[in-house]
Amino acid sequence: FFFQAEDGIRDFCLSRGLGMCIRDSDKINDESLTKIFRSFQRNLEEYFRIMCPHGQISTKLIKGGNQGQAKDTHKGIDIRVNFGEQDDDKENRRRQSTKDNQDDNMHKMSNLSYGQKTVVALSIIFALQKCDPAPFYIFDEFDAALDSRFRIQAREIIEQEANMAQYFIVSFKPDTSLIADSTYLLVTHEDRQSDLKAIPQQEAIEMLESENP
Repeated sequence: FFFQAEDGIRDFCLSRGLGMCIRDSDKINDESLTKIFRSFQRNLEEYFRIMCPHGQISTKLIKGGNQGQAKDTHKGIDIRVNFGEQDDDKENRRRQSTKDNQDDNMHKMSNLSYGQKTVVALSIIFALQKCDPAPFYIFDEFDAALDSRFRIQAREIIEQEANMAQYFIVSFKPDTSLIADSTYLLVTHEDRQSDLKAIPQQEAIEMLESENP
């Protein structure tokens, strides 16, 4: 009986302690997530303001776990944006926003054009990088859907961030190539072997301009 009682008390204490640890762990994780999210939020607003000086972006954590999870579990981030559109564009988006029961001034990602989604995605990438920096980044035709004004803004951000990391960029846009310290041309041979050849920046720009009249 003594050993059975001892085992029962021990199991009770362990289960109680485990429950407290889980609750404490959930609290710590929630506080850490909130702290990280606020940092990400500040960074996102900063970079979106650079990409779109007249625009706005808002973010908030979405709570409500999936089946079997607690209701206060975070399951995602809600992002709403405003690009400071012209009146006609705002009216068109207002109709869609009213349909989705949204505020007229802020729009869901699903309501944005491909180019606008790219601007938001780039802002998110830069914001995440600032939260957890890496030594180098690879951008493959990130500017394909951007018009010239957004490419210029993205270029300014990369020029600033390049002081702390290396950026490898694949692009067919002449104005993007202006930020490069070194420019390379990918040469594909008939035998399916590819090679990189360093070329002067001006030559690269002229080549890209001829491809993008």
